[in-house]
Amino acid sequence: MAEFIADGDGGAVATAPVWDDPDRPPPDDPVLAPKGWAWNRSARQWRPRQRAAHGTTNGSAPPPPQQQQRRPRQQQQRQAPDRDRSTFPWFGKRDTPADPDPQDDEGSGGSTWDDPDPDPAWQQPGGGDPARPPWDPESVGQDVKDDIAGMLALFYSVPADFLITVDPFCFGQLSENLDATIDATVPIICRSKRAVEFVTSASGLILWIKLLATLKPFFVAVWQHHVIHSVEITKETDADTGKKTGRFAVMQQDFSQYTAA
Repeated sequence: MAEFIADGDGGAVATAPVWDDPDRPPPDDPVLAPKGWAWNRSARQWRPRQRAAHGTTNGSAPPPPQQQQRRPRQQQQRQAPDRDRSTFPWFGKRDTPADPDPQDDEGSGGSTWDDPDPDPAWQQPGGGDPARPPWDPESVGQDVKDDIAGMLALFYSVPADFLITVDPFCFGQLSENLDATIDATVPIICRSKRAVEFVTSASGLILWIKLLATLKPFFVAVWQHHVIHSVEITKETDADTGKKTGRFAVMQQDFSQYTAA
């Protein structure tokens, strides 16, 4: 709209019009606005457009800006999954109303969150695996008990000679009462099903016995060299020149006469 200022005689003189109504753009003016008019938010008035609007011709004013009407929140939530359904087929299948088109899931029967999944089998009456009966040590047969006793005797036989050499008095008593010790140990092992399977299976105790037998020379050497010092390693000396040759010699002492008090 046009603005007026007062002149010296008290009259009103019209000045350049100022278009400050966003809903009422100025009329087309090929001289002042050959490319049309544009609403300037900072100045809050219509000003000549610097370049032609997209989809319009020179000299035509763009349509007045209109605020986008907000859709209800429920409508936005209902339509939001439809935009992503082409990319994520599973998105929004349960939290959206049923569409006229069938769902992608076959066999779902149109289930929704209101239809909970069935209870697990173990929670249903008569369902699930039956409870296993408790382990009965008396169910172990005599042949299995003999296998357990044999495995225990084999396990002790690997370090027995070495232990008797170290202390013939103490470990000698254990060797003399080995049968009675094994007979007392077998019922204890039979109280556990896992212990019975470990001792009698081909992948249980027998593998550890083989490993112990393999490492036995190493344990004997460590005991003699670093514990009782019955083995001494020295450098050889040439008998003719008296000089050390650089080779090592193992000197072992005889403790066969040792008797524990």
